[in-house]
Amino acid sequence: DTETIDLTGISKEQNIVIPLRAPEDQMVTIVGAASVRINVLLTPFTVTRLLSRLNVEVDGRSVYPGWKVEPNIVNVTVEGVPSEVNALDEKDVVIRPFVNVTNVVSRRLTVPVQIQNKSGGKLKVVKIDPASVTVIADIR
Repeated sequence: DTETIDLTGISKEQNIVIPLRAPEDQMVTIVGAASVRINVLLTPFTVTRLLSRLNVEVDGRSVYPGWKVEPNIVNVTVEGVPSEVNALDEKDVVIRPFVNVTNVVSRRLTVPVQIQNKSGGKLKVVKIDPASVTVIADIR
């Protein structure tokens, strides 16, 4: 058992040495170290938000004149501090799902959905649903 640890005022990672509390039973004694080292790691409070029905865009050059994407919409879950997540407008193009068709020669292929994240590191993409889509060459 240790003394209570007061975390008030701690704003960064810290190592704290805490003495062990003396046993109440006089027949029990502490053998070895009389203290423990505690490493306090702080992580910011974050929230998640679902961005629904975002259009999947097609990027890259291909031998085909155009592409159709199925499904052409995805749901993206982002994580960040509440002020950044709450300020996010789904009409803003901060999170842009896309597929890259560069070097794709198959007329039909399942490819991973990628994300262009223009939040400057303030938002983290935690899930893309579906994670992959099918691109179909438009050969008309």
